[in-house]
Amino acid sequence: MPKSVSFLVLDDHPVFRQGLGALIRSDERYEVSAEVGTPEEALQALERGVPDIALVDISLPGHNGLDLVKTLKAAHPGMLVLIISM
Repeated sequence: MPKSVSFLVLDDHPVFRQGLGALIRSDERYEVSAEVGTPEEALQALERGVPDIALVDISLPGHNGLDLVKTLKAAHPGMLVLIISM
C-alpha cells in the first residue's frame, strides 16, 4: 500500500476540527498527524513532524491566519497549505 497523505488540522472550533479529522480518517489513504486549536499548538505539532498538508482556519481569535500561513511556508516550504473558512 502506498504511503498515506498526512494532515494537520487547525481550527478553533472543536466540533468542526474533530469532524474534519474524522472525515479525513475515514479514507485509508489519509491520516491526521495533529488536530489543534491555536497557532501555538500547530507550531508545537510541527516540531514533532511535518505533515503533507496543513488545513488552516483563516479566522482565529487574536491571530491572522494569513500571517500564520506565511510562517508555516517559510519554515516548511514543501508542505501544502489549504485555507479553510466558513
